[in-house]
Amino acid sequence: MKKYFAILYLLLCFLIDLNASETTTLQKAPSFYAPGLNTKNFFLSKHVGKKVNPNNQNPVLLSFFTTSCIPCRDEIPYLVQIMKKHNLTNFYLINIRESKELIKKYIDKTNCSLPVLMDKYGVIAKKFNVSSTPALIIISKEGNIVYQHSGFNISDTLEIYNNIENNFINSDIDPESIKLLD
Repeated sequence: MKKYFAILYLLLCFLIDLNASETTTLQKAPSFYAPGLNTKNFFLSKHVGKKVNPNNQNPVLLSFFTTSCIPCRDEIPYLVQIMKKHNLTNFYLINIRESKELIKKYIDKTNCSLPVLMDKYGVIAKKFNVSSTPALIIISKEGNIVYQHSGFNISDTLEIYNNIENNFINSDIDPESIKLLD
């Protein structure tokens, strides 16, 4: 009798595990508008999702920052370096709750070339559950959040780069076209 319960238990565990992996879904990115500091005003819905012409759909990288954030001072130049090296677009910094003048001063001082969006009241940060900076979010061209990372250390660079590479650099590769070596 114990043998049957053990088999039933293992079978049940297998079915629960199988079901859990099948129902895993990506989280849809919340839609938002943000005024641009050194760029046009931004509507996420014009870049990602089903309503966007497929030729205009592109992944989007958002990096939430504040001018007083020490790790942001390391992450921002790292993102600029990747963007320039691979000639990427759709990388945006989003400043949280700071004045236009303070942000401009910071951007000028750091020679940052990334487009900056302003989240004056922290509404966008709240939509994305950002509680600390820097916070990096990658949104697929379909409009799903495919990567989130809080903080920045040198040890994070490989993980961040791999996620950028998978979603921006290799995003046009059809997985069906990749042949496995025998």
